[in-house]
Amino acid sequence: MNTPAELADRLTGLKDTAGDAVEAALDRAMQDLAASIAANELSGQVLNARTGALRASLEGATLRDGVQSSGTVSAGTPYAAIHEYGGIINRFSRAQAGRRTLRPGKGEYRIVEPEQAYLRPAQDAASDTVIAQLATAVTEVFNA
Repeated sequence: MNTPAELADRLTGLKDTAGDAVEAALDRAMQDLAASIAANELSGQVLNARTGALRASLEGATLRDGVQSSGTVSAGTPYAAIHEYGGIINRFSRAQAGRRTLRPGKGEYRIVEPEQAYLRPAQDAASDTVIAQLATAVTEVFNA
């Protein structure tokens, strides 16, 4: 590699190769994180499974936008957020189910769900491991 053009071509190739390596490593890390959350946080550490639907809905994904890659782990059940963040659910008794308004004392009741975070703490705990996996992927590209 003697000419500036050859060096530029090599650096361009490294950028693309490094981006692919980071994306692949990030995807593996997100899949591993989803599996870890299902095996630990949703199997008794934070929440106990009743049907397994929340655990089964976990999925890791990556998104690459140009030179930036991001990874997420998400849960796809309607009640995933109420467990993660807590909240109040307004419900009707069966006798009031056909009505559209809440009338205190007329069959309404509230369920107060405390925060039982399972995604955010697992993400925080895994951040150093994910960073190490990404660093290893990039190092392997540049040492090849």
